[in-house]
Amino acid sequence: PRCIHCDGPARPAILMFGDGDWLDFDSQESRWFAWTAALESLSTKRQLEGEKLKVVILECGAGNNVPTVRRTSEWTMKKLRKAQADVKLIRVNPELPLGDSTELRPCGEDESRVIPIMSGALAALKKIDEALFTRSFD
Repeated sequence: PRCIHCDGPARPAILMFGDGDWLDFDSQESRWFAWTAALESLSTKRQLEGEKLKVVILECGAGNNVPTVRRTSEWTMKKLRKAQADVKLIRVNPELPLGDSTELRPCGEDESRVIPIMSGALAALKKIDEALFTRSFD
């Protein structure tokens, strides 16, 4: 699929199952690294101002068959923590919602930074949506 605005690829540059038409786009990877660097910079700036940047990484449906997604989520979380951000990883997976790295696993020093949701992605997203839109933020 193509973007209706710029005619670029309308999907992430991620190899999906049975995806014989997949093409890697270096420009998407460059934008990803620029975006994470910008978050790190903003987090550092906020820290100097006496605040913490709050970041949530929402990962849906990445089990053992897609370890790259899981590693990327945890890697991004660690980079932002080093930049003093207040980061949480919400991991939605019906079988493996816990952290993988030692510090994010149960009893790890950063276990509380992972919010495991043992559910399928669509059901969890519907519940999250419902909770956000029925909650008062006053």
